Amino acid sequence: TGYCVPEGCGDGRVGEAGQEECDGTPGCRPDCTIGCVSDAQCSDGDACNGSEDCERTTGECTPGPVLPCVDGDACTRDGECSPSTGCTFALIDADRDGYAPGSCSASSLLKGGDCNDNDPTVFPGGTEYCDAIDNDCDGMTDESAVQATCYPDADGDGFPIEQAPLTACSCPKGTLPVRDDGQWDCWDDAADAGRDVFPGQTLSFASGYNARCAAGTMPCKVIKSYDYDCNGQEQPLYTEQNRTACGALGGTLGCTPSGYKGAAPACGEAAPYLTCRPNGGLLGGCAELTNDLAQSCR
Repeated sequence: TGYCVPEGCGDGRVGEAGQEECDGTPGCRPDCTIGCVSDAQCSDGDACNGSEDCERTTGECTPGPVLPCVDGDACTRDGECSPSTGCTFALIDADRDGYAPGSCSASSLLKGGDCNDNDPTVFPGGTEYCDAIDNDCDGMTDESAVQATCYPDADGDGFPIEQAPLTACSCPKGTLPVRDDGQWDCWDDAADAGRDVFPGQTLSFASGYNARCAAGTMPCKVIKSYDYDCNGQEQPLYTEQNRTACGALGGTLGCTPSGYKGAAPACGEAAPYLTCRPNGGLLGGCAELTNDLAQSCR
């Protein structure tokens, strides 16, 4: 009796009153069952506390100051601390493409250099699209994107001419890519009947197009083309010729075909043309009409 002090261990450490064990000598056993012995034993599970101090009189740990979360990396956002994990540094990445707009530190495993952190298709090494944007952040635009080859279609007939191509992300107005059928226009002058000139044209025209000078002529001799269907030939519409009169084919069957009174003229030239039409009725017969008719061609 008198040896044990129920309020403490006698060496300045705090125990749990009434729980100390007497070792048979004045005082208590040298180890207390509850309370901190040193600062190293202080921990409340909060990794954001930079240090904790042991309160010797109460046996409690007093939290230290909150650790500053600063890593000096321009690619990360500082100041994010979790009690369970400590400091974490999130990537600055507004468009979530995995790249930060800043330049990461040399020791960082993060990726920086995003030249547009508001567009997820833009980042270093990205695929270069034909969109007038520097998608791969190399300072150039559309340099490796697949572009269209566009040919002039000034007359707007849907058939381009095979000359003076340009490359672009999309063909601008007045140009076309190569057609699926591979057909080309043979004339593309919007001011000179060019809209009527294209492969497959079925109409014939009495006026030519493509006024130009014959090679080697002085003074310049203007010639015209009538190849409206771009097949390399001029095909006359009216071929019947040497008609002197309209003869009945018998009864009401009709009349002999109409035709030029002489040889068929060249494209665009006019000559007397005999038009034969049935009179009708039981006796038959033909009406004759002669006028100058310009030769149409395609």
